[in-house]
Amino acid sequence: MDGQLAEELIQCLPKQRTLFRYYKGRFANLLLSFVGERYQTVSKLKKSPFQRLTTHPAVKSVLAHQGDGRINPSIFLQAWDEPSYCFRLTVGAWNGLNSRYDQVSRRGFNLVLQLNFSNQHNQLYKSLYKPTQGDVFNFPGHPVASNNHGSSNEETLAWARIDLDEKLDEALIEEIQSDWVREAKWEADRIEWYKKRKKIAPGYYSQANQKNRLRYLTEIMQPYYSLWQEVMLSATIWFIYCELGVSRIYTHTPEGGSLVKRISYSHPPRSIYSALPKRFCFEQCREPPAFLADYTPYKRLAKKRPISWQRVELAA
Repeated sequence: MDGQLAEELIQCLPKQRTLFRYYKGRFANLLLSFVGERYQTVSKLKKSPFQRLTTHPAVKSVLAHQGDGRINPSIFLQAWDEPSYCFRLTVGAWNGLNSRYDQVSRRGFNLVLQLNFSNQHNQLYKSLYKPTQGDVFNFPGHPVASNNHGSSNEETLAWARIDLDEKLDEALIEEIQSDWVREAKWEADRIEWYKKRKKIAPGYYSQANQKNRLRYLTEIMQPYYSLWQEVMLSATIWFIYCELGVSRIYTHTPEGGSLVKRISYSHPPRSIYSALPKRFCFEQCREPPAFLADYTPYKRLAKKRPISWQRVELAA
C-alpha cells in the first residue's frame, strides 16, 4: 500500500494500547465467533471450510451446550480457559520500498501489528534478567514497538506485517516473526553449554547472575515459546477483521512466499506458512490477492511458474 493510506489507517485506529487476552486454542473460538452467524447451525458448520474447528477441544465444550444445534456466535467469545495471557497491541508502519531487502510482495508500505508483552512479564524480565539496554532480544532494524513509538515501556514478543488494497477488500499477511523467541532460545542454549562445562556464561547486556538469567529464559519464557505463533496469527486476524473490516485474508505458502518476496537465504520456518495457516482454516488457491494480479513484477513471475497462496474468507 502507499504511505498515505498506511498513515491514514494508523490515525483512524484507537490511540490507546489495545489489550489482547489469550488462552491456548482461543483462535478456534475466535474464528467461529466471526463465521457463526454465516453458518447458523452446527450441521452447516461441519460442512464448511471451518469444519476442522468443531473437533478442537476449546470448541467441543462450547458446542456441547448448544442443545438445539443452532449457533449463537457470542457464546464463542464468552468461552474462557486457563492459563491465560494478556498482551498489548500497537500498530506501526514498515517502509518496503526495496522489495527484495524488505521482503515485501510489492514495493510500498505495510502496516505492522506488534504483539507486546504485558507488565506482568516485563516486571519479571527486568527483575530476573536485569537488562542493561533496550532491544536485548529484538533486532533494532525490525519493526518492534519501541522503534515505532519511541517507548521503552513496550517489549515486543512478535509482529505481523500486513499489506492491503485501497478499497480494504483484501489483506495479505506478509510475515509473522519473533526475534525475541529466537534470541532467547539461543541465549538459553549458550548458557546451558557453559553450565555443562561448569563455567559461567558471560552476561551479555545483563547484570543478573547466571541462575536468574536461565530462570527467565527457561521458566518465564517457556509458555511463549510454544504459543507465540498461534497468538500472533490470532491477533492479526482479529485486527484485520474487527479493526480494519476486511474479511478476505491471504498468506503465503512457504514456496510461494520465497518466490514472490525473492528470499534466497535465511528462509522462515516452514511451519509458520504451512501447518499454522492450516490450523486456522486457510485453504490453498491459485488466485493471488487482487492488488497483486496486475502488479507487473508479479505477473512476470507468475508467467514463469505457478504460485500458490492460502486464503480464508470470514464473510460470505
